[in-house]
This record gives sequence, C-alpha cells and structure tokens, in this order.
Amino acid sequence: MDETIRLIGRDAEGFPSAIFSQVGAEATGTGGTVFIVGNNNSTAKSVQLRDGGLISVNNFGTNQGDAAGNVFIFARGIWLDNDSRILGVSKSGAGGNVFLNTNALILGRNSDISTTAGIQGTGGDGGNIAIGTGDIIPTLGFRPDGQLTLSPAFDGITLIVAGKTFSDNNILAEAFSGTGGNIRINASRLQDIAERPDLLIRNDISTASSLGINGTTVVNTLDVFPSLRTNPLTEQYEVPGVAQGCDPRDRQETSRFIVTGRGGLPVNPAEVLNQDTLSGTDPTSPPAIPPPGLDATAIIPARGWVQNADGTIRLTAAATDSSAPITPYPLRPTPASCDAP
Repeated sequence: MDETIRLIGRDAEGFPSAIFSQVGAEATGTGGTVFIVGNNNSTAKSVQLRDGGLISVNNFGTNQGDAAGNVFIFARGIWLDNDSRILGVSKSGAGGNVFLNTNALILGRNSDISTTAGIQGTGGDGGNIAIGTGDIIPTLGFRPDGQLTLSPAFDGITLIVAGKTFSDNNILAEAFSGTGGNIRINASRLQDIAERPDLLIRNDISTASSLGINGTTVVNTLDVFPSLRTNPLTEQYEVPGVAQGCDPRDRQETSRFIVTGRGGLPVNPAEVLNQDTLSGTDPTSPPAIPPPGLDATAIIPARGWVQNADGTIRLTAAATDSSAPITPYPLRPTPASCDAP
C-alpha cells in the first residue's frame, strides 16, 4: 500500500508538527534513530514537510563525546517547503547522519537539511548526509588537508535534487571548531542548488568549518538522457540513391537528387533558388545541376481497350465506347523506364 507521510504546520504555541528523537540540554548520551518507511517496510509514496514541519535527531547536551542521531527515509519523493527541516545537529558533539533514499528531493522557501556540529560555537565534527537510491556503501574521499576519509553513500542515483529559486534552501554538514562533515549525492540532475567555494548566498551545499578543516562534498551527476544531445554535422556528403519510375517504353532520364552542401536562401525571397544564391557551400560538395526540362512528348492516358485474336488486351488512346466521357489530362514529364539502375 502506498503511503504519504505529512508533517504540516505549527500549533498555537509555535511547536512544529514533528518526528524527533532528541537529547535535551541537561541530558547525556547519543541521539536516537528515526526510521521512516511505508507499510510493511516498503518505500513510502512521499514524505512531505510543510510550514515548519520537522524531522530531527538533535543532541543539545554539553558532552562533546555525545553525537546526534540518525535519520533514515525511504520514499519515492521527499518535499520540504516553507521553513521545514530535517536535522541531526549537535551542540557540542558530532553531528548526526541523514540518509535519504528517494527518486526526488525538492527544497523550497527556506528549508534545510543539516547535520552541523557545534552550533553553540563549540567543538564536534559535522555529520554525514547521503542522498541517492539503492544500498548504503562506504566510500573513500580526501579532505582538503589531504587526509583520507571514509563516509557512507548510496550506490544508486536519484533523479533530481532541487532547491527552488529565490529562496535560501541548504544541505549542510558544517562545523565550528571541529572538522566539517561529509555529503554524498548521487543524482542525474542538480537544479538551483550547488556547492560554492566562496560565498554562501542561497541554495547551498556546504561542509565548511569556521575554525577547523572543511569536510568533503562529492556530487555524482550522471547523463541519463543522451538522446537529448545534438550530434555534430558531418563534413562528408554522399549522394543518396533515388528510386526511378517505371515506363514500359524506352529508358529515359528523370529526376536526380542533388547535394549542394551547406547552402542558404536567395537574398530576395521573390528570387528563385539557384547555385549563385547559395552561401557557405562546402567546396568539396559536388556542383549544383539544374533539373532537366519537361519532355515535349507526353504520355496520353489510355481511354479504351480491345481484345486481340490471341486473347491479349490492347489499350487504345481513343475511347472504344463513344458514349463514355473523355477527361482531359495535363502534360506531365515522362518517367524513366523500369530497367533504370
């Protein structure tokens, strides 16, 4: 059964509609785990957070050894809109982990996904964020200081990760004095959201650390629509064969297919297109050949028939039935014979 999970709005006191596992300011320990799936552990149809909706595994304790928790969401689509959040942030310890197994992730109107550490200006390393489909696997990476890191990532791709334009939507695994976290995104397309090296303006992906070492961001975008690409034009031209008409009489010349290369139109639209008006013609192309004129001898359609002594039928130009109407036919160019190559 397909299921849609919605967290929408706030109550009269401002508390958001939320799913959370949180360590309070006076408590110790590691944050818990939020696991969101459909019925019978299947993939949910969609998860929608709107108007302040929240999913969080935050840790507001002061013990630097206590990390935030984990969020696992399995849904075909995940939408965050109007100040909605998926958070695994910590006050002093390490940030949490957010794993989004989805075909589409859309963030709009100042919505965030964050596993930032040290939100009160203290230590702790940023957490991990992985977006994609399939199974979660460990992947190697290098921090800006050259140190090797091991972080989780999906082995399949999501179709699109997008931040709506003209709003500040972010995917963050930052830190204050600790090391920034790790973000791994496998998507066929990123739209209006990106990692920017200098200034955070809007719709950012960031693993920066204010005082420590930045983390790592790996975005794998795949070209899954190769049919939308345009192919370059060839520089070699070949004259294709043209099927010839059939005539039981003599073999005669008929129409020809002429390749003139990359040409143009007449300067004046009222002029006839000819070789002199072509511009940019490839010098290796064969010269233009004017089409042949009409043959003076026209074929007159048969209007009657007679049966010969041997039983064969012979067509005649004149109608054998004098009462039959005769329909005039215009002159036409003579087609080629059947034995033309």
